[in-house]
Amino acid sequence: MALHVYDQLVTGPNDFIGALAYSLYKQTKVEWIVHLKAANGGVEPTAFEIQMFHDFNVLPAQLQGYKDRATALTVTFLGVATKERLDQLSADTVQSALAAKFDATHQAVSTELISYRRELAAKRGIYGWMAEVGAALITNFLTIILVALIAYGYGKLNAVNAAVDGKLSQALSLAPKPAN
Repeated sequence: MALHVYDQLVTGPNDFIGALAYSLYKQTKVEWIVHLKAANGGVEPTAFEIQMFHDFNVLPAQLQGYKDRATALTVTFLGVATKERLDQLSADTVQSALAAKFDATHQAVSTELISYRRELAAKRGIYGWMAEVGAALITNFLTIILVALIAYGYGKLNAVNAAVDGKLSQALSLAPKPAN
């Protein structure tokens, strides 16, 4: 009996859809037996009842129904499996891109750090110290000269203002006074 259904659903050793359709048939048969036993107080189905189940389930429409359900399950399974794999590949690609960017950034930072360390090491030696002291002395000397020039210019400006004030006062005192 079951061999006959198997032969009608499975066309060869690599017929995955047919094998899945046959497992759906067997699932339906087990569920039918469980429900019939429950309805009959636990009594096993008779040979006549089993034959009726078999005859109904080998109808071309029923067999096609099993194949259609198997195809739908396979499509759903492959869709889910493909989506999961694509999501994983996408995550791996993003992870790989981020790792490449991180590596490039890390390399750039390392190069810059090495450059700063070289500059710092150069400044730590006697020549570096002398260069820093020399630069500080030159800066201080130029600041002193600038302040002195400003003070000298201010003094000269005061002298010019005092001379102009003196001349103006003298010119005003020599000017005739208007009569009242």
